[in-house]
Amino acid sequence: MSILEKLFGSNDPKKKAERFYQKGLQLTRQQHYREAIPLLEEAVRLDGASAPIHNVLAFSYSQVAGEYEGDEQSMNSWMSKATDTFKKALSLHRQHGGLNQTQVTTATDLVAAVERITMDKSQSPPEETRRKVFKEFTTLKEAKSGWQDQAWAIIRGTGPEIAGDMNRVKAEAEEKAMDTVVNKYHITEWQVRGILQEGANKNW
Repeated sequence: MSILEKLFGSNDPKKKAERFYQKGLQLTRQQHYREAIPLLEEAVRLDGASAPIHNVLAFSYSQVAGEYEGDEQSMNSWMSKATDTFKKALSLHRQHGGLNQTQVTTATDLVAAVERITMDKSQSPPEETRRKVFKEFTTLKEAKSGWQDQAWAIIRGTGPEIAGDMNRVKAEAEEKAMDTVVNKYHITEWQVRGILQEGANKNW
């Protein structure tokens, strides 16, 4: 049994994980990220299916990375941990839920930004290909969900269950568009998201 477990007690792994998580969360709110990380890592070990725990841990890693401005190697090491953990949080959220839309958007945008920077430094697809990916993804997504936007305009305000249906259709449309361009261009989901960010910034 680790020292952390002895301090926090309880034999139920999920209850122990929740206590580690709450204490770690409190420390992150106080901007004590380094102190929070061991607690959150222990919470992840005890409850590996929790999207919120992974999300806060990833955020803490990213904040420590920011302390290493000017030390690219150390910063990249921490950011690699952050992006991997954000990806895990998003994957778990897709399976079990647990994150709100702001958390999902923040995690997705951060990972996409890191992926875009990584592509800039590596053998990324040429700009012509990136433009094609951006255009094709956007076209596919709109083609599969555009009719739903029109329907929503007609029935707006008729109930939260309809809004939920709309969101599910849009999510499915994005997933199908993502699968298409990933398989066609032999790139990863996160490369696509980096390209989408680039395309939005450059008004492709």
